[in-house]
Amino acid sequence: MPYNVTVNTTDTSLMSGVIEEAWRTRLRAISGALSLACAIETLIGVSGAIGYLTQYIGPLTVAPTIMMVTLSLFPAAVNACQHGWGIALSTVVLICIFSLATRNVLVPVPVLGSDRKVHIQRYPLCQLFALVLAMALSWLLCYILTVTDVFPNDPKSSSYMSRTDAKLDIIYKSRWLYIPYPGQWGLPTFNAGVFFGLLAIVFCSVMESVGDYYATAAVCRLPPPPKEAISRGIASEGFGCLIGALMGCSHATTSFSQTIGFVGMTRVASRYTWQLMGCMLMACAFLGKFGAVLTLMPEPIVGGMLIAGLGMVFSIGVSSAQHIDMAAPRNMFTLGVAIMLGICVPYWLEQNPDVVRTGAPQLDQVITMFLKTGMLLAGVIGFTLDLILPGAGTTRGRAAFMQSPVELSTSDIEDNLVEEKNNEERGRTNAIYAPINFRNYFRCITVYTKQG
Repeated sequence: MPYNVTVNTTDTSLMSGVIEEAWRTRLRAISGALSLACAIETLIGVSGAIGYLTQYIGPLTVAPTIMMVTLSLFPAAVNACQHGWGIALSTVVLICIFSLATRNVLVPVPVLGSDRKVHIQRYPLCQLFALVLAMALSWLLCYILTVTDVFPNDPKSSSYMSRTDAKLDIIYKSRWLYIPYPGQWGLPTFNAGVFFGLLAIVFCSVMESVGDYYATAAVCRLPPPPKEAISRGIASEGFGCLIGALMGCSHATTSFSQTIGFVGMTRVASRYTWQLMGCMLMACAFLGKFGAVLTLMPEPIVGGMLIAGLGMVFSIGVSSAQHIDMAAPRNMFTLGVAIMLGICVPYWLEQNPDVVRTGAPQLDQVITMFLKTGMLLAGVIGFTLDLILPGAGTTRGRAAFMQSPVELSTSDIEDNLVEEKNNEERGRTNAIYAPINFRNYFRCITVYTKQG
């Protein structure tokens, strides 16, 4: 397949046509290979194979996988923060203030109730909208520094991407309305090399997603997800990727680790919320101008949010190791070796990209992709060593890991009801909860209401 195109002509229109056909050819090859790879991912989920493997997964597999998810993404945070470390750190500080320091501040909000009367309901808005408030204030600061020319208007300057108008041309170039459709780049083609490379990425994505599922359960203080739920999640991801590939998308989609940290900060873990966000993202795909507005966010703000989110995810990985006996040499060796190899091997391959040579280019690509994915490598090493090294069940910590950290006994529930009744008697609440249509989106919060 001709991926390298050389054009020796002065005809601009001919050159443009050849270049366009070259990238269309590549997109068709990616679309065909990605469709087949994502179909395999869907089959892995539907068959229940990944769910079967999870019964052998313990904290020594989950902890290094989650830690490596964040460690593998820190270059993205550095690349974004390097355009303005001051803005990035201020964003982190604002997130800390809104999500932690003022998390218990209840803000009164007037709401029209079902009885057609206005009620004053109190919500922890600072915690719920910690990211939005931090982003808005940092964006406002960048705008002030832009209009006052504190940030130089020179694209070669390192702080240029801190300006709010640095990517303004995206607004003008984007369409108002765009409807994607299958085969928009032509009939998908198949290339074995591209397929095996994407298949390796799919396996890495599956491993990362499993780690994200466990991390989400941990941050929500719930027991680890059952194998049926994990199988459904992988099948859903594969099916979504398959649709994207058929639509001509040049990449697949997967779970996003940073979002788990944001769940921990805002304490919003309702599926209704993420369904609403999914609808908003689909609207961004159809309405080009609306989606382009989101890309105008200055890079340092993105970096600050990455630092906060990935830091939370890394802490979740560390907390997953609390269930194992860290005084046992087998556990210390397994966890340490898994993390170190997950860091060292990808770094070594970055310095020596052509070191894997088996004589089969497709196999070289698969092996290289596996070894360069630190989260997958660390998870496989932790999983393997945990299985083959002798150790008691309590030492492995899997039984404690599978239990809910917030299992409430009958006495706990009764104590909560008594405390809620006492709160009402003290005048903290005269009505009970917010309207059901609001609480569907914020089910993890308690709302104190006062009639007014």
